[in-house]
Amino acid sequence: MVLYYLSKNYKKFLTNQLTMHPEQIEFNKSRDFSETLTISFAFIKQNFKGFFKTILFLVGPLLLINAILSGIYLQNMFDVNSIIAGNRFPSEIFSPIYFLIIIFSIVANIMLVGIAYEYIILYEKKGLNNFTINDVWNAFVADLGLIVSTFFFLIGVLILFGFAFAIISLLLSLLGPVGAVLIGIIFLVTFFLLGPPLVFLISAIYPIRIRERIGNVAAFTKAYYLTKANFGSTWLIIFISYLIVIVLALVLAIPAAIFGGMAAMHSVDDASSMSSLLLTAVNVVSTFGGSLVNSLLFIIIGFHYFSINEKENGDGLLDRINQIGQHNENNDDITI
Repeated sequence: MVLYYLSKNYKKFLTNQLTMHPEQIEFNKSRDFSETLTISFAFIKQNFKGFFKTILFLVGPLLLINAILSGIYLQNMFDVNSIIAGNRFPSEIFSPIYFLIIIFSIVANIMLVGIAYEYIILYEKKGLNNFTINDVWNAFVADLGLIVSTFFFLIGVLILFGFAFAIISLLLSLLGPVGAVLIGIIFLVTFFLLGPPLVFLISAIYPIRIRERIGNVAAFTKAYYLTKANFGSTWLIIFISYLIVIVLALVLAIPAAIFGGMAAMHSVDDASSMSSLLLTAVNVVSTFGGSLVNSLLFIIIGFHYFSINEKENGDGLLDRINQIGQHNENNDDITI
């Protein structure tokens, strides 16, 4: 059904892409599913150089370090001699590099989310080509406390969700095999029905807080209200967006998986340095590509937030009415 809908609207999508005005993109506008995807890809096309250059300059160094560390870690894990000898210890698996990778991944993801949404908000405020990479960085630094507090707030929310699910699973497990089946059914149904809206609810808190300057609880409440009022469209657009992101991520991950397997088949004698270099290089490309692909999801989520916020609250309409009023006040009376 989804594929039929996409194929039916594909021609319209391409036509809109080609005929869209190349100037300022309007954010505060209510859009349907196809229009939201269209404007998201139009934004990517229009800001391809500026947006991705900003990501590479500001987040790139952390991504590079993380990719190199991941390459080293994978090379150590694929050391055939150690595997054959059977002397792989937990201390080698959970090595300092392993924890460094986790730390750099968390920091890089926080920066990626923050930089992506700061760029979008600056575009809305200042317009196309009216801000620089330095402006994005300054905005990110100014909102760093807000972004980090949002991250930990969401971690707490996810822990509460996990705790609630664990309690339900524990109670159902008392029913024996029937309970186990019910747990599986509940998990699958919950994941399928609530997964996409939950992704939007969690992600939308960032642009809501950055743009509206409100607290975590208020932003969560608003995100929940917007998601609940637009459940169907939110589910569809996040589901399709995730399919796109997953496909692109898999394409980028295939080379790393191939070279990882090749590295595992080599001994540490002759080709270890070459395989290590290749694995690290491919991992760098895969990490950068994966991060850029994830940023596409943030853009789509951002435009969906603007769309349903305009639909429910009409902020853009109120702004246009106020601008008309200010324009009339500034004009002199015309007499005939």
